[in-house]
Amino acid sequence: RCAGCHKVRYCSKTCQREHWIYHIFSCKPHQPIPTSYYLARSVLGGRLPDDPQTRLDYNLDKAIDGRDKTQLLCLYVALFRRLGVNPKQLHSWRVHGVLVDEITNAFERLPPGEQVGTVFQWFLRNQHIFDDRPPVDTMTQMEYKFIETWKFLGKPSDATRADMSAFVESLSPEGQ
Repeated sequence: RCAGCHKVRYCSKTCQREHWIYHIFSCKPHQPIPTSYYLARSVLGGRLPDDPQTRLDYNLDKAIDGRDKTQLLCLYVALFRRLGVNPKQLHSWRVHGVLVDEITNAFERLPPGEQVGTVFQWFLRNQHIFDDRPPVDTMTQMEYKFIETWKFLGKPSDATRADMSAFVESLSPEGQ
């Protein structure tokens, strides 16, 4: 039985947890529901959400063409179904500004041959849809990896290419 509304019965806790992404809307109709639940309900039903705030929160309108929208749909389906991410986790990742990093981590935990086909590769090439990074096509993969390493080292995010080059040149040949 649902502990919130006491109106719905479930055969097990597992079934109750799996149904929560649908039941939350009738169980808590007058309470705010995170947009990640709207996203999960829509993509698990095979469509992108219509809710404007959900589309904004999860960057759905940044995907320009139909192919990218399809890949984005498949990405979120893979997160929920294949990788076991729940809407509460996804919401937390978004509000803490770590959505891209946590999506990457979730996929990288899978063995390389099981990284859900082309969806993960598409995601890696299109992270600009999720944040303010430039499209990978405008820089080489090496430059992109260097910028990621720069951030990992805790270097200032507002550094110029000249700052980065000066840092690399100051390293020993082994450090480079």
